[in-house]
Amino acid sequence: MKTLHKLDKHVIYLDELVLQVASQMDRPDDLPCAEKAVNAVLLAVRNRLTFEQSIRFLNYLPLPFKAIYIKDWQVNDRIPDKIDSMNEFIDEVYKLEPALCPNNYKEINEIKLAIKAVFKVIGLHISNVDLKKELRFLPDDLRLYLEAEGVSLKSNIIDSSIWLS
Repeated sequence: MKTLHKLDKHVIYLDELVLQVASQMDRPDDLPCAEKAVNAVLLAVRNRLTFEQSIRFLNYLPLPFKAIYIKDWQVNDRIPDKIDSMNEFIDEVYKLEPALCPNNYKEINEIKLAIKAVFKVIGLHISNVDLKKELRFLPDDLRLYLEAEGVSLKSNIIDSSIWLS
């Protein structure tokens, strides 16, 4: 029973994070869309990072997002293509989850909003480490966009990460 209680706590935390993403997307009642955004953004990041970069990035994610990130992960020796631009990252997110856009028609602003919302929620829950340095794998135009949109890439939350500790 104690294990189930621990799982309940993490499910509740995931629900809170998804609610925050939905709120950031200005769709507070559209939780399925927020869930799709979280999945697509995290998988788009995972698809473009080396194993070592992924491990470092995982260290900064809230625990429920870590679970989403590693779900069905097939670790291999292939070196992924680097993300060269914000448009390339938008394409990757859209490829993973076209349903983020109404009628499955690629609407760049909808995808940008989803990306911003996911990173904003991550920024609210990261440890007291400069995530900006760790997000150097993102293209400059995407980092500048996130910062201009008020995404906090640094937080004062006490580090509670148990990943690889």
